[in-house]
Order: sequence, then C-alpha cells, then structure tokens
Amino acid sequence: MVKENIFTGTNNFASFSVLDEDFSGYFGFSESEVEHMLSAADRQDKADLIKEWYDGYVFGNSYVYCPWDVMNYMSALIKRKDAKPKNYWKFTSHNGILLSFVERTDFDVTDKFETLLNGGTITQTISDEHTYDTLGRSEDNLWSVLLMTGYLTKADTEEAGEIVAERYAEGLMAILRFYATE
Repeated sequence: MVKENIFTGTNNFASFSVLDEDFSGYFGFSESEVEHMLSAADRQDKADLIKEWYDGYVFGNSYVYCPWDVMNYMSALIKRKDAKPKNYWKFTSHNGILLSFVERTDFDVTDKFETLLNGGTITQTISDEHTYDTLGRSEDNLWSVLLMTGYLTKADTEEAGEIVAERYAEGLMAILRFYATE
C-alpha cells in the first residue's frame, strides 16, 4: 500500500493491493483449498463454521479465506476435535495508525461506522497510492487504510448503481463492508 521515497531501499518493486486482480487468488485460501484441508484432517463437519468465521475477504476478483486464521484453527482441530474457532489476529499488531484516524474530530465517520457494524455497506473513494506522510490527509484515506489492512473488504458491485460500479471497476471507488470475526 505504501511506497516511500528513494531512501527506503524498496524502490522499483511490483506491489499488489487488495484491489488488484493479478495474483488475487494467492492472498488467501479458496473454498476448495479449505475443503481439501478439512478432508485431509477428517473434519469436513467444520466447513460451515470455518466459512462463517474466516471467509469473506475479497482480493481483486477472488473470494478467499483468511490463511492465518484457517491454519491456526486447523491446527487446533487436529489437536482437539472440539476446538472452537476464534480470532487469531487478536493482539498480533499495534493499531496506532488506525487509532489516530478514529480519534480525529474533523472526520464525521460515525454514521458510516454504524452502517458497517450493522451489516450494511458504504461506498467510498479508495486509493492504494499513499505514503506514510499522506495517510492522515483525508477521510478517504481512512477507508483506504481500513480496506488495505483487512478491517474492511469489498462488497459486491451489484449493490451499487451503474456509475459507482464503473468507477469501482477502475479502482477509484469501492463498496465496503465490515469484515468481522466473532
């Protein structure tokens, strides 16, 4: 998501975001891959539960399961057949950048967050071309950061009008929904 200046040592590399279709199927597990893992572990009875908890990410044009969560839960299931799913991402990183957005009073995002938390969708302008020093400049950047970091995911374009769908296809706008695990 973030490319910096010539002094970062990471120049001239190919970068793919959640908006790109190239390699989009490789950023998570497909449903058939999860089914294969469940079959190998003789735990097919957990397919619906895994789908409910860990499916829902959209990368480019691919619907994928979160690999970190699936692998951790599969490991737990192999050890204990009655293992319960959980949020394996909890406490794995610091959310300082996100907190700095949420604490701002110049962005009026309360209604949008309520819509997302209640299972609705919002339509926002999205960009994957930010540097660290530009992240806090606009409310649109907040939604871009939330999408790129996996807190939000793209929703179906059918939920939008024709103009929004066209801009969505160009990567300028996204229909977002909250990606939540219990």
